[in-house]
Amino acid sequence: MYEPKSGASRVVTLADVFADFRRARTLAPSTVLNYTVLLDRCLSDWLSRPIQEITKQEVAQRHFDLSTDAPKQANVVMRVLRALMNFAACKYEDEKGFPLVKVNPVKYLSLARAWNKEGPRKVYIKDAQLEPWFRAVNNLKSCSARDFLILLALTGLRKGELASLEWIDVDLDDAVITVRDTKNGEDHSIPLSDYALKLLSDRRARARRLGSYVFPGRGRSFISANGSLADPVRLATGLDFTLHDLRRTFITVAHTLDFSPYTIKHLANHKAQNDNDVTFRYIQKNPGRLRKPMQQITDYFAEKSNGALYH
Repeated sequence: MYEPKSGASRVVTLADVFADFRRARTLAPSTVLNYTVLLDRCLSDWLSRPIQEITKQEVAQRHFDLSTDAPKQANVVMRVLRALMNFAACKYEDEKGFPLVKVNPVKYLSLARAWNKEGPRKVYIKDAQLEPWFRAVNNLKSCSARDFLILLALTGLRKGELASLEWIDVDLDDAVITVRDTKNGEDHSIPLSDYALKLLSDRRARARRLGSYVFPGRGRSFISANGSLADPVRLATGLDFTLHDLRRTFITVAHTLDFSPYTIKHLANHKAQNDNDVTFRYIQKNPGRLRKPMQQITDYFAEKSNGALYH
């Protein structure tokens, strides 16, 4: 446990700020999940620290350290910290009425022009990489990690959406799942391909005690509790991929199969890019019409992986 410096007038830790921030803001469950994972993974040793003692020098050093392996993630972590510090500056005061956070320490990154340059990430699992990727995933010791990674690839869901999926929203009889409170604010129902249905059916049958979540996290989110799920597969294959790259792979396969733009948008739960796309706004989502495309994507993975999809 971190011991605050002597003379601290009021102890408000970074964990306290995050808890109050969640209560004060209307955040999607996936956003809360992503923030929690980032803080646990990258700033866990700061969570018990008084916020006024986190310095710009420490911020700069942590950003530099994180940038060595994941420059984009380093930026995201510091943006989350910046939001929490801005919130703290407005909410908390000492006994004299002065803000506990007088200057946001993350501001230094802008003044020093230390933010990492970011371009759009374009990584996806290519056809020639699918066989070693699926073999490595199916060799994982953890059935949960295996199922989670494969279902990300077969459904195109965001990692937070799959991690927060509850059994009440899994209809094994009709082979449909519904994700609540998605990034665009709308529920997202998609049919399951035959193999995705098998994975979920087997998972339910294996469960010793059927809890609320399909992927329980032992008090925390599944992703946070299991660290970096991708690491063992990266080591086994040499492929540098993130969990979100699996969603990009799913969408790329849909494009390769010449699905219409509207079908791809519905599969990925994307909204129209602008108000001029009147046609897309008139098309109502119908999970039944997406069943064939979802099956075709799974069949594509099976073919290009030479059957390595199946275990």
